[in-house]
Amino acid sequence: MATATAAPVTAQIIDFWAWFQPGFWSVTTNQKSELELTGDVGALHGAQTVKTRVSESRQVVVSSDWREIVEKGLSAITLQTKDLVRGE
Repeated sequence: MATATAAPVTAQIIDFWAWFQPGFWSVTTNQKSELELTGDVGALHGAQTVKTRVSESRQVVVSSDWREIVEKGLSAITLQTKDLVRGE
């Protein structure tokens, strides 16, 4: 039985931030990321950049909202990376 070999991909984190913006009626939580992926797998050949940004507005921000916006940011990175490798 043949075993599959994973192609190596290097990821360099250039930017990874989470912050909030207070407003008059609401507070917005934000997360942005920028990564440089390098490898030769699927549609990824050489180095390419993945940039994401997610935000949500709320009346009140509590500590669990920080975790939630970071998790949504990580999900956005995952989706964009999959799209990049697929060539979409």
